[in-house]
Amino acid sequence: MRKRYWATGVALLVLLNIPYLIALAIADPSFSFGGFLLNPVDGYSYLGKIIQGQQGSWSFRLPFSAEPNQGAPLFWFYLFLGHISRWTGLSAVLVFHAARLAASIALLAALQDFFTKLFPDRPKMAYWAFLLAILGSGCGWIASLFGAFTSDFWVAEAYPFLAMYSSPHFSLGLALLVWFAAQLGKAQTERVLPWLFVAGLLLGIALPFGIVIAALLAFGSLMVSIVYREKIKWQTAFAFLLPGGLFTLYQFYVIRTDPVLALWDAQNLTASPPLWDVLISFSPLAGFAVYGAVKAVHNRSRQIGMLVVWLVLGLVLIYVPFNLQRRFLLGYMIPVAGLAAYGLSEIKTRSKTVYKALSVGLALPTLLIVIAGGVLAVRNSDPHLVIAKSELEALEFLADHGNPGDLVLAAPDTGLLIPAYTGQRVIYGHPFETVNAAEEKTAVESFFRGGLSAEGVNWAGERTVRWIFWGPREQAYRLAPLDLPEGITLVYENQDVKIFSIQVSE
Repeated sequence: MRKRYWATGVALLVLLNIPYLIALAIADPSFSFGGFLLNPVDGYSYLGKIIQGQQGSWSFRLPFSAEPNQGAPLFWFYLFLGHISRWTGLSAVLVFHAARLAASIALLAALQDFFTKLFPDRPKMAYWAFLLAILGSGCGWIASLFGAFTSDFWVAEAYPFLAMYSSPHFSLGLALLVWFAAQLGKAQTERVLPWLFVAGLLLGIALPFGIVIAALLAFGSLMVSIVYREKIKWQTAFAFLLPGGLFTLYQFYVIRTDPVLALWDAQNLTASPPLWDVLISFSPLAGFAVYGAVKAVHNRSRQIGMLVVWLVLGLVLIYVPFNLQRRFLLGYMIPVAGLAAYGLSEIKTRSKTVYKALSVGLALPTLLIVIAGGVLAVRNSDPHLVIAKSELEALEFLADHGNPGDLVLAAPDTGLLIPAYTGQRVIYGHPFETVNAAEEKTAVESFFRGGLSAEGVNWAGERTVRWIFWGPREQAYRLAPLDLPEGITLVYENQDVKIFSIQVSE
């Protein structure tokens, strides 16, 4: 059975990574693949954090905002990847994907361990739960026929498949969370407790909201122990939640007491999708999971009681009025998959094989659309996924001639790239990580529509802009002027891009 797990895992890793290699190969010769096939907006923000670590920093500063801040102990996972990039000489993108691959392997191992321990006497069910967890998605492909864009296409933290396909911190966080779930309800030796302490701290660093979900799992385990009148084994939860919880609370305190980060946090809203979206995005497995939960309660199945609590409370909590309510979907496919596997095993009719085929088959088109959509977008030179080589050459000039603290004025789409390739700041670059994002985006767009007008130049000078980047994305607003006003100097030019320096007012 172990060989089956490893064969499945290797096959999945190949499926998850071949699209990136294809994207590298099929990009138009005048463009370079940016390195992201799912949610590039956040992908470039992760690169911006890695670049800060590459520059030697252990303190995060908002690179997508003109508002300077002192720095804070946030995003240490990506800052650490940046230090790895600096130590090894590997590019930030390569380190990102190496970390994504390593975290994917950790998540696959954790899921195998979790389900084999959850169903120790039913190895086939354990494997089926593992398979549903890593391939589980929803019927969003059907909704897409009617113009809907449901969560199973983009909420990467909810699905192990999308987590492994997109971001290393999601996969690592889920791996730590699942490993913790496997330890709950067990009497731990003193040798294991330090590992729980370290794992909890790592979760708080890599995926802070994972601590909240871990607390939810601990609550579920506690409820099961009370129902079955078992001795409460609190050491596991305490050793794991204490370090991660304290570090998460410290990060929360730092954000709320820093005036710039507080503004950033206020607009960092992750609202949950509507209920119909959630039901589609976890169907058909959700139906089998509900059946499995009902059968588990009826059969008084102690070992999966925690999954029942996770399934029910997770659905309730995503609609609690809270800025980060969607984060309660973190890893939600895991209890859905475990309970669906149990529910399918409880079906006694001859149709069981058909139901099993449907549970995977109806979700596969969504996964294939996710993969094919990204690759085709690269083939069609989608500006969100590819970068003109002329832009990369200009970005290299900025990186070589500018300083990390320099403020660059660029169009919104270019503003997403500059921190990721130069480590320099922009006025606008990210819908959440730019302070006062809506106002700043409007101001930047107005500047480029007006060209290098006296009013625009004065505004840029007052904002202490050091460089003005004028490439293809800026030319969509207006061509760069030939006659330069006083204080503006052309310092770089290629076939598509001009870079101007601006004399900053003292």
